[in-house]
Amino acid sequence: MSNYDPKKVSLTVGANHTVTGFMDKMFTVEPVTKESMKFFVGVQGDVTGSVVHDDRHVIKFTLKAESPSNIYLDLLQKTKQSFPVAVKNESAGKYVGGGLEAYISEKPTIDFPNEDPKRERAILVTNFGGTPLPEKD
Repeated sequence: MSNYDPKKVSLTVGANHTVTGFMDKMFTVEPVTKESMKFFVGVQGDVTGSVVHDDRHVIKFTLKAESPSNIYLDLLQKTKQSFPVAVKNESAGKYVGGGLEAYISEKPTIDFPNEDPKRERAILVTNFGGTPLPEKD
């Protein structure tokens, strides 16, 4: 059984910027719409359903305040232009995913604690696709 190793997880934004300076919790990838189908009930109890074709996902992660990637991500946010993004986990739970159209969707949360200041970030990927990678023994 393999163990999770955060050093084997990477996030690449733009043409080739590998994000550095992650805090311990690394990052998550969450769908914007979790339902794969939506159902509607009429006044007489009739139920109809429709398939949800929403491939948007949000990549949430926390960086150390002194991470040089904060400068790059701030620049991307100011341009309001889309960029490609890729997530790769070569640790336990191997996975690769990403999309060609991503945006900095939220201004970073900045905190000023006694130790280890951090910045919480979010990237919206409009056309996210991903797949588990085969585990190697």
